[in-house]
Amino acid sequence: MKITVFNGSPKGARGVTYELQRCLCDGIEGAGGNVEIINLIQKKINRCLGCMGCWQVHEGICIIKDDMIDLIHKLLTSDLVVLATPLYFNNVTLSLKTFLERLMPLSRRSIIQGEDNVYRHACAERIPPIVMFSTCGLPDYINFNLLSQYGDLLAEHWGTKIVGEIYRTEAYLFEANFENTRILLKSYRKMLHNAGAELVEAGELSKNTMQKLNRNLVPSKVYVDISSQYQFGLKK
Repeated sequence: MKITVFNGSPKGARGVTYELQRCLCDGIEGAGGNVEIINLIQKKINRCLGCMGCWQVHEGICIIKDDMIDLIHKLLTSDLVVLATPLYFNNVTLSLKTFLERLMPLSRRSIIQGEDNVYRHACAERIPPIVMFSTCGLPDYINFNLLSQYGDLLAEHWGTKIVGEIYRTEAYLFEANFENTRILLKSYRKMLHNAGAELVEAGELSKNTMQKLNRNLVPSKVYVDISSQYQFGLKK
């Protein structure tokens, strides 16, 4: 199985999002999968000009010549993709959003009615199944609601499906790395590793796996105290 991770973190390989998705990828590779992590911040991706040339002039071809040519090829030749991002104002980062907008050449201007009776632009290419992966520094899962809905809408538009959602609250725990949380964090990283293997073996994450991955690691009030210590320079 070929899996491509598109990481939208502005920190690239230095952020918590990358660290945790790396655990997932280790599990993928351990189960025999082939995985590539692409840090979008390191790529030249210009913003969409809204010229509609990919629909009206050269169908399916963007006039902008940058790294998106190669990135679209990687997307389309994958068996599964992971869209990874830290949560910025309840949604994806600019890097990931710009990447997603530049996928417009994969759609067509013709409008079709789906099985759910909703009208959408036709999608000209086969888009692989998607895993949504995100981290945030807040303790409440509700902060991911908008991102989860956004992922669902993307999948519906592209005629594909979401096969996993990993939303990690309490991300400061991984940055602070306090001694009294290290065993807990090690256990979570192992869960991510196992989830990577599950993706290769089953092609999706079970509801049980996602529930375990997405539940709080510590009570919310405890987390707020820990994150406050970390942010005020009391890291141990």
